[in-house]
Amino acid sequence: MRRLVLPVAAASAGCAQLFGIQNTSAPPIPPTASLTVTRISLGVSTVQAPQDVTGYNATFEVPDTADPSGLRAVAAGQTATDTWSLPIKDTNPPVLFTLPDYPTPLDRLYAFDSRDVTVGYPWFEHPGAVAPPMNATVNVKTTLPSAFVAGQSLEVFTVGSWSALTLSGTQLPAINATAVDATYTYSTASSLSGTPLTAISQADELMLLRYTGADLTAVMEAAPFDMTATNTITGSMPAVTHDQTLMVNVAPGTVDARFALGKPAVTGTTMSWSVNASPGSPYASLGPQLQAGSLTAMDTGALNVSYGNPFTASHAWPTTFTFSGYAHRTYTPPAMPAVTVYAGLTSLVAPTAGQNVGLDAPLPTTTRIDGMPLDTDGMTITRDNTQAIAMSFDVETSTAPVAYYSMLLYELVPNAGNTALVYDIKFGAAGASPSFLVPPSYLQPGHLYVIRSGVQSGGAPNVSTGNLVTRSLPVSTSYFDSAVFSVSP
Repeated sequence: MRRLVLPVAAASAGCAQLFGIQNTSAPPIPPTASLTVTRISLGVSTVQAPQDVTGYNATFEVPDTADPSGLRAVAAGQTATDTWSLPIKDTNPPVLFTLPDYPTPLDRLYAFDSRDVTVGYPWFEHPGAVAPPMNATVNVKTTLPSAFVAGQSLEVFTVGSWSALTLSGTQLPAINATAVDATYTYSTASSLSGTPLTAISQADELMLLRYTGADLTAVMEAAPFDMTATNTITGSMPAVTHDQTLMVNVAPGTVDARFALGKPAVTGTTMSWSVNASPGSPYASLGPQLQAGSLTAMDTGALNVSYGNPFTASHAWPTTFTFSGYAHRTYTPPAMPAVTVYAGLTSLVAPTAGQNVGLDAPLPTTTRIDGMPLDTDGMTITRDNTQAIAMSFDVETSTAPVAYYSMLLYELVPNAGNTALVYDIKFGAAGASPSFLVPPSYLQPGHLYVIRSGVQSGGAPNVSTGNLVTRSLPVSTSYFDSAVFSVSP
């Protein structure tokens, strides 16, 4: 939804009172509500800078029974490179805004108990990233510290440009050989950021990682370089010294019972853990994997595993531990392909010996539209589609403190081969309570939707003052997808 931005000064005194805006023609200077956006570039190092919001929109969404929809949109003005603000009194109104997301800007509604909100906008990138040369190739040459054997794998991983490629076929050394001479076309690598691949630069780190199973056993770190059409990378590849031990306790036996609280029911619980060197910590754990494994409900959850993190010395990348559980269900709408929807619990910590790592964030249980529970796949909600949408969800009983709640609205659309329905995000909301009043245009009759309700516990120590930039560990998150639904007038 986009709205015409009108100068506040053009409103009459009567309009100003209706909008809840103080008279700007006389003292005192009115209080303002503002939204400031900080871009956080996560690469070899973390860089914060003002996010230019020029060309994007922000409106404060004021509940107003005099408006036909129940919401009145009051356009904010850009008052700095990274800031929108508006003179407005006696309330902390939610703000609806857009940012330069990929592939298209996403509408967000933030509803926090602060008049001045500062948003962190993380991107996996190095600042000033550019597209790679057409058909660029990378040739990696090194000598392994010991012979290549069955059960081992080799992965080229870049931090900053955030790409990964597992060597295969003739790219791999022969069994019992130690020489690596692998060439690949850069465009065949996977983008870890979800955005198009960018050129490797001297701000990045390219490395070759050797794994035995999930255990990192050797690393080659290349000298910094700027990517050209052909790139030959060499370096030594020492073995990783396993001088650290993961000694933490998790509770895999409790996860199924928690997922059973959600509606509609999910099944097929899987659980996993990983230890990573995390350049972007505490904003994210994406980085070279050091160790990993899976768990079942029958496991004790007492983990005692050796590993090494060679990147603490070379880059001061801290070690993080992630424990996650996931479940799903599948639904097939009439005359359409099937869709798989999900539930999840995750915790991210800086591990210490003997630590108990719980999945602390309370789980969403039932999602609602206008008070109607979305608890049966295929249901149709009858509503007046000119009215604002009341989106909310229930949460399991928990003593864990909540940092914020979130809701993501997805439309379900066929994939390219029409073999499955996939998620197409339409809208996102975050705030201090699990309830949001949303403009009506996001739900269209005849379309299929699912809402992902989420909770974050920890990780945002200053959220009460509107600061969503400062982050810390530990952090725990949960989500549960609603029933697949449609709406009708």
